[in-house]
Amino acid sequence: MGQKWETRDNSAGETELELDRSMNRMICIYHALSHPVRLTICKYLLSRPHSVGEICDMLGLKQYVVSQQLAVLRNSDVVETNRVSRNIIYSLRSDAVRRILRVSLRNAELESQPDQTDVPRRASGFARVS
Repeated sequence: MGQKWETRDNSAGETELELDRSMNRMICIYHALSHPVRLTICKYLLSRPHSVGEICDMLGLKQYVVSQQLAVLRNSDVVETNRVSRNIIYSLRSDAVRRILRVSLRNAELESQPDQTDVPRRASGFARVS
């Protein structure tokens, strides 16, 4: 909606697209959510904050694997941490991330259902999620 794209030529003479801050933020969020383990972690965090140990138990993965993925989510500003005693509690950082997850999960759910004519859909084919 009125996005203006700026371009520049790099050292190889190729044209590169320069994105504004909000577009870079979106790319960072989508990249962080593009890994199955990270996406599953965020899906669990939609319901409530969890400790690393709880996330490990839910996923059935070793702590070092979960910690690596949480580091990516933290560095991408998708999750935030809060220390409670000796535990680090992870939660989703923003309402924007929550909305992205809810819409994506709801649309994936709709796509996996058999074609139903009584399911309300928007003209775009995507479900309305509040």
